[in-house]
Amino acid sequence: MTKFAAMKQRTVAGPARRRVVCFLILKWRAAVLFLLVLFAGLSPVRAIELPIAARVRNIGGYCTWASLDTLARTNGCGRLRGIFNARRARQQTVADPGYDHVIEAELKARGVRYELRPQFSYDRELLEQYADPHGVAVSLKSGNPWSIGCHTIVVTRYDETTVEFYDSSKPVDASQHPKVWTCGRVWFDTWWLGSSVVVFPDDEAESQAAAQS
Repeated sequence: MTKFAAMKQRTVAGPARRRVVCFLILKWRAAVLFLLVLFAGLSPVRAIELPIAARVRNIGGYCTWASLDTLARTNGCGRLRGIFNARRARQQTVADPGYDHVIEAELKARGVRYELRPQFSYDRELLEQYADPHGVAVSLKSGNPWSIGCHTIVVTRYDETTVEFYDSSKPVDASQHPKVWTCGRVWFDTWWLGSSVVVFPDDEAESQAAAQS
């Protein structure tokens, strides 16, 4: 091969190699972009956010009703809005624990759509299905390090390792920003009383009427 022929071959081969390299880089970038989109689609659903205006502060032994009132206001359940003040007026501010049969009687009397799993059932179905999109009211056992006696909180996120929850006794932080607490599943499983309650929105017409009242 002459010197001229060798130079010509290298000249032709150079651009071809560059085209191959560019093609491989584009394929690599496309693969990375595909994986990013795929994993973004598989990421956990964001926890429900409870607006400050919907957060009802617990006073006395009314944590169950404050929690349910908060969920009612967040999810557009007009039939249950105001339950906190209604129970306090009815009980004349005497402590009003949220026993399963009492909760169920109140929800049925108001025609609220709901699902309830009783204390000590330890049925995780509602937590797994509704904590993130709706929020689920649950009770903690007496003696837990979080509160004095049994206490109702609202779980706003629930997965295999982490639980996020709202406490009606501490609805905002020192700067008056919305407060959400986080604990591990081990801690939650240790102190959970095994109960869970979720309330669902009214139909559209009822939600609009409740918002205007």
